[in-house]
Amino acid sequence: MIRKEDQQESIKTSRQQIEMDGKPNIRILVKGDRDVMDSLLPTTKGGRKLEKGLQDLINEKYNCAFQIEIIYESGGRSDLWLQQLGEIPFPNELHTSEQLDSFPPKKQLETLLTGQSPSFLLAADIDIIVFSTQAEITKNLWKHHETGYLIDIPEDWEQRWSETEKLEFQQYFSPTAFLSAEQSQANFSQIVQLLKETTGAYIICYNCCDFDPSDRTTNYHKIGETLRLRIQKLNLALLKLSMQEGISIIDVELLLAELGAAQHVTKALDYSLEAYQVICQEFLRVITDVGFFENRPLLKQIGRRRD
Repeated sequence: MIRKEDQQESIKTSRQQIEMDGKPNIRILVKGDRDVMDSLLPTTKGGRKLEKGLQDLINEKYNCAFQIEIIYESGGRSDLWLQQLGEIPFPNELHTSEQLDSFPPKKQLETLLTGQSPSFLLAADIDIIVFSTQAEITKNLWKHHETGYLIDIPEDWEQRWSETEKLEFQQYFSPTAFLSAEQSQANFSQIVQLLKETTGAYIICYNCCDFDPSDRTTNYHKIGETLRLRIQKLNLALLKLSMQEGISIIDVELLLAELGAAQHVTKALDYSLEAYQVICQEFLRVITDVGFFENRPLLKQIGRRRD
């Protein structure tokens, strides 16, 4: 466990290097689903949409004076973040080979459990932490019956595993429900406070565009919570979180509205190449305004004072 004093000293040293070095290197941790990565990385570097990524835009604007390093870490739902930050301990039962041997998909499960921890979230040399709310909207996790430990399994697990493997797995794990907007806001508030106390990273969150070409609902009486409604509620919760904690928002909802959602949302939560390029430019604008490319202190994320 890294001591808080050591973390803060390392952060201070790292921050001085970034602000004072003639050719700074900015490390960005992308936490969660692929939507953020697709807005920052070109197809030549692992993205799925962009021809020019964030580094290309920075090179053009600052004549290659700055280099960025993007680190991707899965596990974007907020309750899984809390688990990775140590709020929910790893169950001793799953350490034993006998427990793993009881699962027919042993290799898959070992990989899943290994991938849950540790996290880069508290690393002292991360300059920007970026996440989106997309995982909150779309992701179902699985919970260990006895301990409550959460794991994130591949979306195509039902196609990849045999019926016997699936039945054995579900003897020990069951799916969770979607988080409510209130739960997500409370979780992220706890996470952001912890990150602000223990790291020097600047925190940025993407919201989601609520336009769904397949949704033509006009009356919501007794139909339950649709994807559009979940997105709208979570966008509002994120706005409240930004007011409370001072974190920056990449307002994908607004950017797509300005572009024309009907032309640039190919399906729910999937945007056009032009849309991702605009999102990438907005990300660059935000970190430019913060001061990452100038020899001055970064803007602080103070937020609203609590009573």
